[in-house]
Amino acid sequence: PGPRGPASKVVAPGPVDDMVISDVTMINVRSPVWIAYSDDAPYSRSNLGLGRIIFNNLTVIGSGRTPFYVSAPLHNPAKSVIVNNARLTFVGGAEESQATGQGFSPYSILQSYGVYCRNVEHLELHNVRVDYQNKDLRPALFGENIGTLEVDRFIAERDPEGPPTFVLSGIKRMLVDGKEAPAAKIRVKGLDIDTSRVIAGEPFQVTVNVENAGSAEGLGEVPLRFGDQTLVKEVWLKPGENTRVRFVNIKSAAPGEQRLQSGDFTRQLRVLSRPATHAVS
Repeated sequence: PGPRGPASKVVAPGPVDDMVISDVTMINVRSPVWIAYSDDAPYSRSNLGLGRIIFNNLTVIGSGRTPFYVSAPLHNPAKSVIVNNARLTFVGGAEESQATGQGFSPYSILQSYGVYCRNVEHLELHNVRVDYQNKDLRPALFGENIGTLEVDRFIAERDPEGPPTFVLSGIKRMLVDGKEAPAAKIRVKGLDIDTSRVIAGEPFQVTVNVENAGSAEGLGEVPLRFGDQTLVKEVWLKPGENTRVRFVNIKSAAPGEQRLQSGDFTRQLRVLSRPATHAVS
């Protein structure tokens, strides 16, 4: 229930909390779970938040290109999302580059084919399997601003040409099979701008090629410096594994020369002014 609207004698206005959803099968749905009350979802701004929600025994067959999705505002994060025993099959057929310029809606191509969560204090995935019907070049799990991420028996289909299974941004703690995630030693091997023309205020993407140069499988940081911004992503890699890490929806507020840097690699970027516009008569 939201803060406004007809008075309810049954449920007082407040966050959705202590909800358990069990033994559900979905066939040919766009997105198996869609929880959105962030600023990107104006239709749900009146929602007062999410406390704890638990999904048990969830089976999804032939879901669309939109993943299992939870998006909360940074100032009012979701408290706890727990998934136990889930089998999620998506139609697939998308790639990370399609996430550039996309909004956050059930009709968007997002930067994950399986699970996508933003601003969640505690996310648990226990005995979860995700796969796709058509080749998909997106991570299985993308998390942004997660307090604690706990995964065990998480199995995800991954194309050899695709990105890592886990791509994270702003995670504070990660537990894998009950243990603290080990650290990977990331070495940057290349930096590419995925466009020949960048316009002020319009999104573009950058690809950083990296390798786990250490002897242990684990989570490693990939930094990208753009002007006065520092963007960081964490990826899960095996020893000696090479992959590409995409930074999508990067924007420059003003035109001019900007510098991109990751590791020892730098690129000079000329940002063009936005073309003049005219009112429609």
